Amino acid sequence: LVVPTAIAGIIAADAITYVFGKRKGREILFALGARYRLFGRLLHRCTKLFNRYDERAVIFGRFIIGARFAVPMLAGAFGMRGKRFLYFSVIGSLLWAFTAVTIGYAIGMTLNFALLLNGERIIFGIVAVFAIVYMLLYGVKRKLFKI
Repeated sequence: LVVPTAIAGIIAADAITYVFGKRKGREILFALGARYRLFGRLLHRCTKLFNRYDERAVIFGRFIIGARFAVPMLAGAFGMRGKRFLYFSVIGSLLWAFTAVTIGYAIGMTLNFALLLNGERIIFGIVAVFAIVYMLLYGVKRKLFKI
């Protein structure tokens, strides 16, 4: 049930972002490119790459943090056909959902086994790490804002 739900959510979000990119994406991207010189150069390079590797960008962009959200809008803005985008989006979504669920299951099983063998030590370690991080962050906040 997790995998079909994830796939449906991914495809719906991609479709909405694609339509937004198709309608307003080019306008927004070029406005940002005109305003920020670095963004304009990146946009030019991104356009060339996307036109060359559009199918692969849609499929494998799902696995890259940040690109996961940008690729559907770029596909719409750069004029990729809707049916073609949907086809490759479904393939990427299937691959990503199965990969994410499999990795999550494997990590969960490993942690479950580790907790059975060394439960108290692991829980103590986790609590200690969170306590140290909290103290460091609270100390930095106090130093910065003189609380």
